Amino acid sequence: METLLLAPFAAVMIVVWNVDGTGNIGGDWRIVFFLVGAGVVTSLPLLWFTNAGKRLRYTTLGFIQYMTPSIQLLIGVYLYHEPFTPTHSITFGLIWAGLVIFSINSLFVQRPS
Repeated sequence: METLLLAPFAAVMIVVWNVDGTGNIGGDWRIVFFLVGAGVVTSLPLLWFTNAGKRLRYTTLGFIQYMTPSIQLLIGVYLYHEPFTPTHSITFGLIWAGLVIFSINSLFVQRPS
């Protein structure tokens, strides 16, 4: 929805930049191909996530949304050797402990049928 809302403003800026001479549309066809392709590559996962989100319970969706920052943290620490202090590990552990407690609690709560 927000992409659709901002599309007219983006189209106006593309036209303004091309009239100004600072735009990238109209130059090399490979650049245009990559610019358009980047939009498709960006929008498809958003559409897939939206469709998957409609089929999942909100608790499951919320839990899955914690996976991406956790994976990014692991990549940052182990691949890029970012600093990971004891304060970071305590905070990370508390976040995941809360998620585990919430998940265990949701297993035992009766859902209305």
